Amino acid sequence: MRKKKDDKAPQDEDREAKEKLRKKEVKRYDSQFYIIIGVIVGLIAIFFISSMIFKSLNTFEYGGPTGKITFTRERFDELMVYHYYYYFIHNGQTYKYNLYLRNDPRENNVPFEGGEIFLTIQKPVYVSVDGHKLIQCEHSNIAVAGL
Repeated sequence: MRKKKDDKAPQDEDREAKEKLRKKEVKRYDSQFYIIIGVIVGLIAIFFISSMIFKSLNTFEYGGPTGKITFTRERFDELMVYHYYYYFIHNGQTYKYNLYLRNDPRENNVPFEGGEIFLTIQKPVYVSVDGHKLIQCEHSNIAVAGL
C-alpha cells in the first residue's frame, strides 16, 4: 500500500493535539491571570474609596460666607471632641495651635466671622468659665486645666 502525501503519521497527529491542548491551557491561564489582577485592582480601589468616605464622615466645615474652617470629630478616650488646628508665626517662629472643642460648633449660637483665627499679642484674649455647669461634667477639671 502506498501512503498519500496528505496522510500524517499518528505520532504527528498526537503532537498536534497535544500542542492545541497546551495552547488552550495557556489561554485559560492567561484569562484567569487577568481576572485575578482585575479583582485585586478592584479591591484596592474599593479600599481607597471607602477610606475616603469614612474619613469625610468625621470632617465638616463650619463658618459663614466670609470663611470656613474644617473641624474633625475625634475620640479622646471616651470623650468626643472637635479638633481644628492652624499655624501662626510669632517672632519668626512657626507654631501649630490645636483647638479642641467639646461641643459641636455647628450647634453653638456663637457667630463666626472671618476665615481664620488669629491671636495677636497686641490684643488681649478673654476666656471665661461658667462655674455652675462645671459640676455637671466629670471632665471639667481636665478642660479647665487645658484652658
